[in-house]
Amino acid sequence: MAKRFLAKAIMAGLLALPVGAVLHSQRAEAVAARKDAPDSRPIDAREAGEVVADLARLLEASYVHAETGAAYARALREAQAAGHYAGIGDTDGLARRLTEDLDAVSPDRHLRVLPPRGTSLKSLLSFFSGGSRESVARTAWLAPGVAYIEIKEFGYGRATNAAVERFLAEFAGAQTVVIDVRECRGGTPIIMDLLFPHLFAEPRSLLTIETRAAVTEAGDDPIERVESFRRVAGPPGIVRREHRVEPAAKPAGIRDARIFYLTSARTASAAEHFALVLKRTGRGTIVGETTAGANHYGSRRSLPHGFAVFVPVGRTYNPDDGRDWEGVGIAPDVPAASGEALDTALRLARPG
Repeated sequence: MAKRFLAKAIMAGLLALPVGAVLHSQRAEAVAARKDAPDSRPIDAREAGEVVADLARLLEASYVHAETGAAYARALREAQAAGHYAGIGDTDGLARRLTEDLDAVSPDRHLRVLPPRGTSLKSLLSFFSGGSRESVARTAWLAPGVAYIEIKEFGYGRATNAAVERFLAEFAGAQTVVIDVRECRGGTPIIMDLLFPHLFAEPRSLLTIETRAAVTEAGDDPIERVESFRRVAGPPGIVRREHRVEPAAKPAGIRDARIFYLTSARTASAAEHFALVLKRTGRGTIVGETTAGANHYGSRRSLPHGFAVFVPVGRTYNPDDGRDWEGVGIAPDVPAASGEALDTALRLARPG
């Protein structure tokens, strides 16, 4: 049970841990090239048909947008009936073709069919963390009163908590904080919920989050236990929550600091959630490039014959206009090439 809950939490993409959630975590394009993965194996038409049938069922029942989930299922069943998957012959090829066919119906930066390998808990952690990178890669004083924190992954666990707490203690006197997520592909909401109570002086709702109700009712909701995501009234078929922040009783000394948030085209998922919070609330300035556009959070689900699929089951959006960032990303307040974002932020941070 512990492994199952952790896997669910991680896949949330707020895994975002990302979000995040495991709220959010953008799918890794290089998964098939991992050195620890065995070669693809043969698969016959009967096995392929069983994979397709279960995938269609899962997407129809669980995908974040019910109409799109039904369209995915219909396309898969039509392709299967036409014999399009019968002659592929190997597991890698089938996973790749299924992902391509789903993208052709409606692109989703998280939706991916995985071949039958790398589905252990260890491999799952590696897939969503991008390897063994530390969540907080570096902290430093960049100039008098200017603190810097580089977040490579919105991770989880004692080491991540300790790193954030050290940052809050060591840089408590900062007048400016630069948060660098240019290489962050997503993760969980945990780092957000460690920082936000020290950045906001009043309780408030930040963003709105919606999950297919059938997913929650089945016990497969990846964000069910995220404490900062509070249930509110929603439409039929949807479990709606709001991401709330409660100010820390003993805030660190950065509550009044100026915040600069550095982004790139690789910044994804839970890191985009953080960006939209800053943009909506006006609490920080986003400097860099438009982000990757990976909004939908979800969880890994098993398919027959060792295959798996990451099924997006919910979305996070700005309640002021109902828009999320899937496929479009979040535009910076101050555009700059990724490699120039830090210098741009430092110029903006200078007095006068």
